[in-house]
Amino acid sequence: MQNIKKVAVIGTGVIGAGWIIRCLAHNKIVYAFDKDIKLKKNLISEIKRTWPFVKKLFNKKKLNLKNFHFFTSIEQALKEADFIQECATENYSLKTKLMNKIGKMAKQKLLVEPFYLLITKKINVYHLKIYILKMHKLQEVQQQLIQKY
Repeated sequence: MQNIKKVAVIGTGVIGAGWIIRCLAHNKIVYAFDKDIKLKKNLISEIKRTWPFVKKLFNKKKLNLKNFHFFTSIEQALKEADFIQECATENYSLKTKLMNKIGKMAKQKLLVEPFYLLITKKINVYHLKIYILKMHKLQEVQQQLIQKY
């Protein structure tokens, strides 16, 4: 992650906030995306609330909120990103649309890490469509299992 300077975090709930805080702790420029501008104030409060713990955990001295940028436009959040951390709610339909959108708007040679991959795999934007197809197949199998049992 040392070569990565600009991180887009898609979704600013509990998981997204955690990623934003961790990236800020490591001096990354963070482009946070969420549809609701009202969440920005809550997010900044959460960053400030947790910072004393982050300072101890990562041995950091100060918080640089100048590295934090909040967007209600996904295009703006992705525009300069070197890395994308996707943290949207666990809804298959939403995730599929979101990953398609990310695949169209992100830089071509970029790593995207959907949270639901359990942070074990990184996928290139070129592979997003293949991954989405695999997720679709997985959902079909899950539906068959649910119907069966």
